[in-house]
Amino acid sequence: MPERQTASCGRRGTCAADQRQGRGIRAARRCGIHRRPRGCEQALLRHGCVLPAQPLRGVAGGGAGGSGQRVALPVFRQGAGTGCGGGKRPAAGAGRPGGMGQRPAPGTQGQGRGRPGAFRTGRPAGEILSAEGPGMKQAKVSVIVPVYNVARYLHTCVASIQRQTLEELEIILVDDGSTDGSGGICDELAACDRRIRVLHKPNGGLSDARNAGFAEAGGEYVTFVDSDDWVSADLAATLLEEARRARADVVVCDLLAVAREDAPFPPRRGGAAAFTGPEAMERMLYQRPFETSACGKLYQRSLLEGFRFPRGRLYEDLFTLYKVLYKADKVVYIPQKLYAYRENPESIMHQTFSPRMFDQLDAADEIVAFVEANCPEYLPAANARRFSSYSQVLRWMKGADRSDEAVRQAEERIWRFLKGYRRQMLLDKNARAKNRAAAALALLGKKIYSAP
Repeated sequence: MPERQTASCGRRGTCAADQRQGRGIRAARRCGIHRRPRGCEQALLRHGCVLPAQPLRGVAGGGAGGSGQRVALPVFRQGAGTGCGGGKRPAAGAGRPGGMGQRPAPGTQGQGRGRPGAFRTGRPAGEILSAEGPGMKQAKVSVIVPVYNVARYLHTCVASIQRQTLEELEIILVDDGSTDGSGGICDELAACDRRIRVLHKPNGGLSDARNAGFAEAGGEYVTFVDSDDWVSADLAATLLEEARRARADVVVCDLLAVAREDAPFPPRRGGAAAFTGPEAMERMLYQRPFETSACGKLYQRSLLEGFRFPRGRLYEDLFTLYKVLYKADKVVYIPQKLYAYRENPESIMHQTFSPRMFDQLDAADEIVAFVEANCPEYLPAANARRFSSYSQVLRWMKGADRSDEAVRQAEERIWRFLKGYRRQMLLDKNARAKNRAAAALALLGKKIYSAP
């Protein structure tokens, strides 16, 4: 049978799912696709099809965002089969959410096994599955999504990226040795959207997955999305427009902390603000107006050359982002929430104490050493970030085993700095109120400060 081009997912093939998609498209055309876009979507869904990632010609694109709009997430049909829209989603609770959560230490997981999907099973680790084809536009923005055991959240995350109003987009899903079927979901999504590329690799942690995705990125700009988060439909277009208008190396938006997927993205609060790279680094270290996170930022790809997230360390953003911003010529901040992250009780921020949390102390110390050597005029900001990190780790240590020598040494190290810098912190008018309140509490002594 000769190959044919399917109208919905853009890939060539003769599978049963393709035939369902063909029936869905024909039904959609009968209902008047150019005049009744909603009827078209209903026809596609009746035939078990996933809605096209890009709006069909003549159909206005919906979005997960916009000023004051509610997040509109696509509906994925469940059913047998592994083609476009096939395959049941894992039940809630399957696997452990990843993304911003803690991952196994590098090397604790084997390489990814074969997974049911639109592609063959038994793939060697590191293989890239690409759905590129004729007619694909050159990507302006590469969206890198590290994936590890997020089967419950992956559809929501990727759907929000697929519905971007920017068409010149590539989506790189990096399966970091998932064991809950997330890798198979990635393959199914790629089979229905030519913009999606999938990289399967052995588990190496969040940093290693981001680095692997960046090595494959072909866009002029790059952004990172954690796989248990989602974004406004306008994220890529808004950030790219501002980057080109202002000729900025980095564009930053606000993050939205939510507990529900239908939470609205609020409207923009004001105009953009431009900074030099060192000035932006100072603002980030003061955690005002934006935080130390790789997400919610659009980077010129050339700026990230030479930088890699530290493999095997937690708080990879704290280790890396200040150096990226310092190198930038121009950074623009947009006071608009375009990136939503899940307030997840299972994430690392809500877990019991682990000695790996001491990585945050090392990252804060590295920041101070870097600033002292390269731009000492920003030392107050570096020490403010250090005060914040040290205070946070000390709070997490309330349930730690004090008989552990490493824990006792870390506690002494933390209190020595907090005690020596608390007055400067209290008097620093640029510091956020939370830091100054912690400094005032520290004046009362270690027992009061460390009390549960």
